[in-house]
Amino acid sequence: MAAQMGVAASGCDLAAGVESAAGDSKPKEQGKDKVAAGDIAQESQDPAGIQDKTERDFSMDCQATGCHAQMLLRPKNHKPAALGACRLCHRATGAQEDHRFNLIRDKKELCSFCHSPAPPEKFQHEPYVKGDCLKCHDPHGSTSSHLLLGKSAGDACQTCHNRQPLKHNHPPVAGGDCNACHETHQSREPHLLRSSEKELCIACHEDILADAAKAQSIHGVFQEQWCTGCHTAHTSDFEKLLVDRQVNLCLCCHDREIEVQPGKVLASIQDQLSSALYLHGPLKEGKCSPCHHPHFSEHRTLLRGNYPDSPYVEFSSAAYEICFTCHEERNFIEERTRRTGFRDGDRNLHYLHVNRTKGRRCAICHENHGSKNLKLVRQDFPFGDEEWKLPINYVATKTGGMCDSACHKTASYKNSD
Repeated sequence: MAAQMGVAASGCDLAAGVESAAGDSKPKEQGKDKVAAGDIAQESQDPAGIQDKTERDFSMDCQATGCHAQMLLRPKNHKPAALGACRLCHRATGAQEDHRFNLIRDKKELCSFCHSPAPPEKFQHEPYVKGDCLKCHDPHGSTSSHLLLGKSAGDACQTCHNRQPLKHNHPPVAGGDCNACHETHQSREPHLLRSSEKELCIACHEDILADAAKAQSIHGVFQEQWCTGCHTAHTSDFEKLLVDRQVNLCLCCHDREIEVQPGKVLASIQDQLSSALYLHGPLKEGKCSPCHHPHFSEHRTLLRGNYPDSPYVEFSSAAYEICFTCHEERNFIEERTRRTGFRDGDRNLHYLHVNRTKGRRCAICHENHGSKNLKLVRQDFPFGDEEWKLPINYVATKTGGMCDSACHKTASYKNSD
């Protein structure tokens, strides 16, 4: 608008303004002896500048006339505006009383004439490329640093990048501090990131790598895509800023076999779950992280604790560390009990199978993720290097169950009293 861009055809004493700036970095008090404080206060209530100007002295600069005095009421001011040096950007056209002005240069060149651009980087902000500085900055004054539109960098960014807050928000986003992660004009990195994704995230989340040196297994997506393979950088409906519900996210990759190293293949978890009638407790809740660490682990297959690698292992509480985070340990160390349904009278059959020198690990009888049978009992189990499938043939009964497996002769139990 003309009233916002106006400057008198004469009266902008640039020399005086520069001399004042050299002695004092604060904005010059324009027309102190000609414009009363009441006039400025009144002007601040008339930001459109529509009050009668017939009595104004247009030989003075733009603020001193009282027309644009409100520009200096903002805490941050563009130096030319603070000095009353409007002619550095504006040129009067036509008669003085017409109060019409043009920019002295094309808008793309106007700002860069003083603010020399840095050498170009690979990725550039679109307004910066187009020289459209007013997309983000107020040319006269602002309540925020760098003359940004709005009260913060976040407000300025939201004018184009409108992201509605969800349940979980990245702290810099919640605080409107977009510059914590992004450059404003240009960058060597995609999305105008301040550094590589790895360096940027670890700068704040250094605890993630604290135990990396001891890792026996590293999540493939963590190695290849880093954080944004699983997390959104801004806002999410899911905890930890995940891009989807945890189990859905994991099955984006684990819906097929994955070769983790030559000759070693992870089975398709999706295939296991698609035919399952019963799910492991964490999976019922849509979670994988109670058992698996999402980044890396000092245990195989990203497990959060010890679990036997061999089908046969001498029992110890430490060997089944991860299982005992949920399952009661005493159900496996008490030879006699009535606390478990897998008993013959009070003879603890878990103890019988597990608590011995050549104890059977849980996965011989139970699936880890899901099964067609109650208690995740397997249909068969892999045996030997060739992973021969040996049948279990477990049948639940009203009073207990029966097992006709390849491990032992047919046996049954009764847990009814």
